[in-house]
Amino acid sequence: RFVQRPFVCTLHHPYEQPLTRFYERYPDVFYTAISHHQASLHPTLDLRTIHHGLDFRKYRLRTDKEGYLCFLGRIAPIKGTHLAVQAAQRAGIPLKIAGEIQPVFRSYYDTLVKPHVDGKFIEYVGEVGLEAKNQLLGGAIGTLFPIQWEEPFGLVLIESMACGTPVFAFSGGAVSEIVSDGIAGTISTSVQEMV
Repeated sequence: RFVQRPFVCTLHHPYEQPLTRFYERYPDVFYTAISHHQASLHPTLDLRTIHHGLDFRKYRLRTDKEGYLCFLGRIAPIKGTHLAVQAAQRAGIPLKIAGEIQPVFRSYYDTLVKPHVDGKFIEYVGEVGLEAKNQLLGGAIGTLFPIQWEEPFGLVLIESMACGTPVFAFSGGAVSEIVSDGIAGTISTSVQEMV
């Protein structure tokens, strides 16, 4: 209200009715969503979808794989880290886990993930920067993405594909919009199906 310049507001978050009501109060703002699914959650807004993109100069395509699976993301119940562990164990393929353990999810990690981390078959490598992310994703034979929520986009999906690594994901939110099932990976409905 106080400046003449146009505003763009990109919606990255799950649907929250109070926020949508707030956005409705500002019809002069240009709203964008990061997926068609995300846009569909806000039918009262005039939204445009602009998918996330990557600077491909920062990612390396690798065809030589190292025989492990990876999980990259926040270590949280909605991201399904514990399900990635189950899938790797059932498939008999080692798993490298990378991501932040936020204090609110420390108990989740300590009870459902950490007991399986042995540093060999199930390895937690911590948070990773761009170079380590390239190494992790590029060397993996697959990225596990067993989400438990309506994912607004899933940036790790396109990062994995940019490194030449297929994605094994659960459907939810924008996943089927991003992963071409049978081409860029597979979309499953259970751990057993993912295995």
